[in-house]
Amino acid sequence: IAMTFFMYKGVKFGKKQYVALAFIYHFVMDFGTVILANYTNFIVVETVLAVFAAAGVLFAYLINKDEENE
Repeated sequence: IAMTFFMYKGVKFGKKQYVALAFIYHFVMDFGTVILANYTNFIVVETVLAVFAAAGVLFAYLINKDEENE
């Protein structure tokens, strides 16, 4: 959801930093999940992934809230 929001903001409003943020966020999530899966069990990987996803949603909310106040 957060990556979709960043892409939407980037494409609709022409803000390249949001498109870059979406790609970086996606890369970090995928890379981290693959690396963690090699060293820990499934529950730990899913918990870390859920925390990262929640942080992304919170970050998207804060960006949107900040832009609405401007």
